[in-house]
Amino acid sequence: MKRFPTLALLVVLRLQAGTIDVSSAQSVTVRTGESLSFELFTSSYAANAQRLDLPLNPVALQFALITAETDSTSQFAASLSSPDASTTIALESLLTFLPGYYSSAGYQGAVSTLKSQVQFDPQVSQDLFRAGVIRLRLTNLGGEVYFGLTPLRLSQDLYGSLSGGPLSVGAITGPVTLETLGTLRSAHGFAVAAVPVAGAPEPATGGLAFAAGAVLVALSAQASRTSRTGR
Repeated sequence: MKRFPTLALLVVLRLQAGTIDVSSAQSVTVRTGESLSFELFTSSYAANAQRLDLPLNPVALQFALITAETDSTSQFAASLSSPDASTTIALESLLTFLPGYYSSAGYQGAVSTLKSQVQFDPQVSQDLFRAGVIRLRLTNLGGEVYFGLTPLRLSQDLYGSLSGGPLSVGAITGPVTLETLGTLRSAHGFAVAAVPVAGAPEPATGGLAFAAGAVLVALSAQASRTSRTGR
């Protein structure tokens, strides 16, 4: 009988921090201190710029993250980085939710948005966009915040546009990850389990099985109730 509390405690300790892929989820809750990150594929800008004999790297990025209407006053710190984080840009201003309106085949109506525009100097742009993919990281500095706009997936909720001179090209949103401070998380439509971040101890196989089982049981029960630059 004493083994069960011990096992549960080990799971909590070993899965305290991690990264969850929430790309296919329709919603997720981001707690204080947690970050929601989006990968943006940007190589299409260079391809179009080359055809027009323009500089291959953009000078500005505009982005907007949409979610269901919220009255949250939470603020978010935003940053852009290259895949290896050798180049990182921290936005000077914190982001807050603004009212907006969204129209698509899947949804029409009022929404809330987090949006901003970032300008780059040529060297920063070259370093940031060299790999053809960048990461936008939004860190919650306020209370718990819900993100989601049913029936869209989280990977469909972010819109980015790269520009330079007369050229403007949309960026393609890739994987979406939640950097969590919690143990286990669930998102609307599927179950997820935290993956330990680099440097954290790996959980034992038995611990993972226990954790996965806990999530499956929970879902079954629910169903039955129907800075500038750095290098």
